Amino acid sequence: METKLVLVGSTAIEDKLQDNCKETIMAIRKAGIKLWVLTGDKVETAMMIGQSVGVLDKYMKIYLFRKPDEAGVIEEFVKAENEFKGTTDASIKHAIVIEGDTLTRITANADLLTRF
Repeated sequence: METKLVLVGSTAIEDKLQDNCKETIMAIRKAGIKLWVLTGDKVETAMMIGQSVGVLDKYMKIYLFRKPDEAGVIEEFVKAENEFKGTTDASIKHAIVIEGDTLTRITANADLLTRF
């Protein structure tokens, strides 16, 4: 999905966050580096982890994509696009949370992937 991506590093976390995880992620974000977090958890658990490490916060507008069928994905795109375009406050941060089946559907369809 990313183009011209340079992987700087990766890590695996099992059942607990590593020491200084939140501080490290905050430093990465402060440096202006875009950050993707992938988990093997349910959406709700992934969102709690995202909040605990500072990737997500309660003031963000979170776009949740969790429809595994093409029509549902398109519906969620339209909803997110309309909400995003309607945002006038530049201080509001945005985040996308995608369920695995939905991400699989998006990456398997060139039109959906382009739209994403």
